[in-house]
Amino acid sequence: VGIAIVCEPGTGVYIPLRAPLGEPHLTEGEVLAALQPVLESETIKKTGHNLKQQMLALRKVGIPLSGLGLDTMVADYLMEAGERTHSLQQLAARYLQHSTHSLSQLIGKGQQQITPDLIPVAEAGKYACEVADVALRVSRIQQSKLQDEGLWSLYESLEGPLIEEVVAQHDHAGDNEENDVGAGDQRMAGVEPREIPGLLRPSQRGKRPEAGRASPRTAARTHSGWPRSCRHGRRAER
Repeated sequence: VGIAIVCEPGTGVYIPLRAPLGEPHLTEGEVLAALQPVLESETIKKTGHNLKQQMLALRKVGIPLSGLGLDTMVADYLMEAGERTHSLQQLAARYLQHSTHSLSQLIGKGQQQITPDLIPVAEAGKYACEVADVALRVSRIQQSKLQDEGLWSLYESLEGPLIEEVVAQHDHAGDNEENDVGAGDQRMAGVEPREIPGLLRPSQRGKRPEAGRASPRTAARTHSGWPRSCRHGRRAER
C-alpha cells in the first residue's frame, strides 16, 4: 500500500500507493520508475528487516533490489539463534526499549478486519515509517555488536549473500512456494515470520536448533578458534 524510506533516524518519508477512497496517493508505476535507479544501485545500501520479503515483492513488479546492507532479522538469527522469534517488535524492545505498534492495531481482527489499503494514509504512514526507522536504528547497533563479537566477516561473506541466493531459488520454485510467498506479501514491511525461510530445511523451520547441531554463532567461533565460553567474562553460550 506504500513505501517508507528512512535515511537517518527520525527522518522517515512515506509514499502512499493505495489509499481509501478520497485520500491522496501516487501512481505505483510512476513511483517505482522514479525509485528504480536507487533500488537497483549496488552502491546505495539498503537496510531493513526481512529484506528477502522486500526483494520478492519488488521482483514481482520487475525491480531487482540490489546493494543489500544489514538485514536485522538475519543478523539476529546469527547472534541469537536460540531465540524463539526474531521479530522487529522483539528487537525494538531489546535494543531500543521501544514498544512498536502492531499491524493488527490498524486493520483489526476477526470479522472486523480490513485490508491494508483501507488504512487512512496518515496512520499507514506513521506505522510504516516507524517500522523503517526502528530497523535502521537496530541495524546500527547490531552491526557494532557483530563487529565486537567477531561475526561481521561471517555476515558479510556468508549470511548476507545468502539472502540473494534464497531469492534466486524462489525464482525457480513451484506453485507451493509461490503461494507461500504470496501470503507473506500481504503483510506490511516489518511484520515477519518466526524463522528465516531458506536458511533451514522445511522440516526444521520453526524449531530450535537440534542438539549437537552448531548454530551459526557457534560455528563461527569454532571456525575462528574461539573457546566454547564467551569472551570478556560473558557466560557460556546456551
